[in-house]
Order: sequence, then C-alpha cells, then structure tokens
Amino acid sequence: YEPRALVLAAFGNDIGFGYTPEETMMLLSRVIEWAQTDFPDIKIYLCGAGVGLKTVGMPRWDAARARFDQLAKDFCEGRENCTFVDAVQSPLFYEKAEDVGDPTKVRKDIFVRDMAHFNQLGYDLYRDFFKEVLKDIL
Repeated sequence: YEPRALVLAAFGNDIGFGYTPEETMMLLSRVIEWAQTDFPDIKIYLCGAGVGLKTVGMPRWDAARARFDQLAKDFCEGRENCTFVDAVQSPLFYEKAEDVGDPTKVRKDIFVRDMAHFNQLGYDLYRDFFKEVLKDIL
C-alpha cells in the first residue's frame, strides 16, 4: 500500500467509554506518528467531534467536545500535511446559513432516531463533505 491520505475520526465512542479528550488525542497522535513514519508524505485529515445531536446541550459532553476540537486543531496547526476537518463548520449540515457552526442547529432530518448516527441523507451529505475536503488528492 502507498496511501496518499489518512482520515481519522474519533470522539463520541471514546468519551462514552470514559476516555478524556486528552487521552483520545494522545492515542490519535500515536496512530498519526506511525502512519507518518511508514508513509512520510501521507496527508492526515483529523476530524473534529462532529455533528451528532444526541449529546448536544449536555454540559459534560459539550465541554469534552470543545476540548477535543481544540486539541485536534492545535495538534494539526504545527504539523506539515495535517489538516483539522470540522463538519460543524460546513453549511451542508444546516438548513440556514446563519446557523453554520452552531451544533444545536444541525439538521435533524439527517439522523436516524437515536440522533447520533446518520441516515442515508446524512451519509450522502458526509460523502459530499469529504469529497470537497479531499478534492486535491482524489
């Protein structure tokens, strides 16, 4: 294999299983270091916490989400070929442009009943989101 990119998404299950944002980011950093050791030119796309609605508005989760996103942004800032990817900032996941960036206003019609996982429309939008993010290497 000679991959050109590695897209890493973490957070929801990690926090749910009791890992802190710092522990989650530390584990991700190991994976990234291993990937860059084996493939020095690989581009890393590190995803933020995402757009799930199930835990939005829960103080513990909101704080963990914000902390994880900041750690991931900071990690990518000082590294070559590492990009922080934040679906919360994509207009694809909102009905109104003025709502972009507010995770409480993410479209509800893109989730299955649990409000954590995408339905087909949600996955179609997620695909389109990543097509745009990865357009330089696809």
